[in-house]
Amino acid sequence: MFPVMDLNLWFYVLQALVLLILAFVSLGVVIAIYSESEATAFLACLVVGLPLLFLSGLLFPVEFMPPLVAVLGLCSPLTQAVISMQATLLYHSSQFASSAVLLLCAAIFTLVAGLSLKK
Repeated sequence: MFPVMDLNLWFYVLQALVLLILAFVSLGVVIAIYSESEATAFLACLVVGLPLLFLSGLLFPVEFMPPLVAVLGLCSPLTQAVISMQATLLYHSSQFASSAVLLLCAAIFTLVAGLSLKK
């Protein structure tokens, strides 16, 4: 268990959640820009989102995946958020690397969305 009144802990968990939300919203905007209809965007989100869920380590551990799949899974923003939250809640340590990867993913997706909207 973790101490509920530890504000530092809540800060790191909320930081990971905000960065994850930013990354997924910007990815959703990119998908919406390139989709012709709402139904196409919904299906594209499923095509992108479900593999991210399976690769994140939430359903089965990354250690049991083949090496190439595990590397792909570790590049996912969802995996980095899970790693960050696990480290914060279980070990009471911040994961700067996971936060940096989440921020990088959010920045890349936002940049791609911005450049796509500009065209």
